[in-house]
Amino acid sequence: ESMLASARQGKSTGSNVSRRYRKVNFQFTMEGSKAIYQKQMLEKKKTGIWMVSLRTLAFLGAGIIASYTIPLENTIILTILLGICAYMMMILSMVGTWEGELTKHYIYLIPAAAFSKMIAATFPEILKLLVEGILVFGITGAILKVSPVIILSVIGVYTTIGGAFVYFDVFLRRIYGRIHGNILRIFLRIILMFVIIIIVVTPTAIVIGVTENFVLGFFVAIAINVCLALLFMLLGVGLFANPEL
Repeated sequence: ESMLASARQGKSTGSNVSRRYRKVNFQFTMEGSKAIYQKQMLEKKKTGIWMVSLRTLAFLGAGIIASYTIPLENTIILTILLGICAYMMMILSMVGTWEGELTKHYIYLIPAAAFSKMIAATFPEILKLLVEGILVFGITGAILKVSPVIILSVIGVYTTIGGAFVYFDVFLRRIYGRIHGNILRIFLRIILMFVIIIIVVTPTAIVIGVTENFVLGFFVAIAINVCLALLFMLLGVGLFANPEL
């Protein structure tokens, strides 16, 4: 039954049966919707090295190898790494930990606004993206001796793109439900990737090409990604207001 339930949620059917958890000292200090955030952080501490995953290490390894092997200008290498990591992140993050909270109906009984519950449940995912971006692009950028401002802007682009995907998943779950949402997610994520290429990558490339200013181009990408994430948040917030049928 556990394996079937995991399959319906889009999770691996083999890892949930014999998963080992680390013992950690932890005490809840927050109440209401904020307790959901603390619960998510506790789960991450029990199952891994805080926010660092094998995906993060793989991205970092690819960045270090690219730094020493690709004969291109340093900022170009970092930009190519950003595109590859964003694409792989889209594929490798199909199921978020926030979705597990929706199977526990206490989340709907918490006397808090649906928006605050959504933020509390999804913020650990955004924080993980931020930590991943800092490690991957911070270390790679330091090796390439790229300007710190460019490194920070690349981290911002990566985090906001990931945020757009997270809240796009919330929107899909709100519209299509658990079963159909998981089936359609991969196809609609690909469509969203094309949308991002059209309305994010294209203006960014134009700004960089015209001004030769990577920081300005990346800030354009950050602004558009934030607008997309806010749009999906507004469209999907109802998911945390009423139990799924």
